[in-house]
Amino acid sequence: MIKSEPKSILQFLANHYELLRELFDLQVKNEIIRREQLYNSIKEYGSDLEVQLKEHKIIVEQNDDYVINEPYFILLLINLLYFLYFQFYKFFMKD
Repeated sequence: MIKSEPKSILQFLANHYELLRELFDLQVKNEIIRREQLYNSIKEYGSDLEVQLKEHKIIVEQNDDYVINEPYFILLLINLLYFLYFQFYKFFMKD
């Protein structure tokens, strides 16, 4: 169960979209996010982010590594598909 307020989670997602997208890409490529990959990614954006990612339950441990929690993974996937749809639309629907 997610304990944080929805508004604070959405604000975190918006403020740290680049990091989340990077973690999403890592998980899509490898099916997991290796602990070292997580730490390397977080190092670029700020050291306190690991605590917040876990607090908001955006990432969960899986053995010694991590995965993006399913609701957030689906949200990021939908966001990516939405972006690709509009890129496709703009490309093929030019006047």
